[in-house]
Amino acid sequence: MLFFLFWELTLLPLYFLISFWGIGANRRYAAVKYTLFMLAGGIPILFGFILLAFGQAELSGTAPPVGLVFDYETLLNNPLPAEMQTLVFFLLLLGFAFKTPLFPLHTWLPVVAMEGPVAIAALMTGLKLGAYGIIRFVVPMAPAAAQEFHWLLAGLGVMGILYGAVLAIAQTNLRRMLAYASISHVGLVLLGIASFTIQGFQGALFQLLNFTIIAGGLYIVTGFLHHRIGSTDLINLGGVAQSMPLLTAFFLLFGLASMGVPGTNGFPAEFLVLVSALGSHTGAGLAALFGMVLGAGYFLSLYRRAFLGPARSAVVIDALDLRRRELLVASVIAFLVLAIGLYPNSVLETTRVASEAWVAHLLTQ
Repeated sequence: MLFFLFWELTLLPLYFLISFWGIGANRRYAAVKYTLFMLAGGIPILFGFILLAFGQAELSGTAPPVGLVFDYETLLNNPLPAEMQTLVFFLLLLGFAFKTPLFPLHTWLPVVAMEGPVAIAALMTGLKLGAYGIIRFVVPMAPAAAQEFHWLLAGLGVMGILYGAVLAIAQTNLRRMLAYASISHVGLVLLGIASFTIQGFQGALFQLLNFTIIAGGLYIVTGFLHHRIGSTDLINLGGVAQSMPLLTAFFLLFGLASMGVPGTNGFPAEFLVLVSALGSHTGAGLAALFGMVLGAGYFLSLYRRAFLGPARSAVVIDALDLRRRELLVASVIAFLVLAIGLYPNSVLETTRVASEAWVAHLLTQ
């Protein structure tokens, strides 16, 4: 319940940050849409937690409210009957799907990415609290149901991968493209979770860490570009590399990391997820591979049109490259991208024990 309390409290500052400090003309609409979506998602989460507490009271034979249990460890070690697990599974999955976001509950993210502050867009795409909720609550609280409906988790993951990639190809704005790209990448996380293997789970955790670094870096660099040009629409860009070579280089590096190019931190995460998916859900794994090809297509296409070629705008021609403090921020992120990509064991060893415990709990139920 403490988790749920702070989950809902995040809505208040985000509403004001988007509506007052957004950069789009429809920022108040974006703030209201985000708030309503999150409130709607909070309802099934609350009912799922309450159902867990009442289930524990029923198991112990103690009448509510005395027998109600909200302690995480107690709920984890005393799973509910299979029928009740199914209801808890769908309630929690639905609630966290709003925040993740999963298709078709994703429509708030592109709006917030376009209308809200760039820092908030980086936060929304970089910190996938919905995916954390699936890992922390959905699967461990209903392990039998999660294994029964593993095909649903894998299917939602593949749908997100392909849908996000196809929509990203059709975009003509860098910020909106990055929003749909994050929807595609979070589908890969769900696919890794659905494999129920240590390899897949570690890949999913690795990918969540990458969201913070890569997606955050891409949005920050895009924010630098917007600050100079006043727009991230392709029609106002072109030839950015001529006047801003450093900004262009960092955007390319972070984009290559999002594509999973070897040597960057995106490669080991995507490799682990794909290998585990091909073993547990072969069809879904092949679809995810196709989605990665689409991912390379949409990024390289927009990169070419926005940054390469002749500069058509006087604003682009006269724009300044990264200042020292901006260069410092981008350099720190670039260092993390390369350091973790070259030494992935620094992350894998940190998450190994927790991953083994998570999978062991699932398989013993």
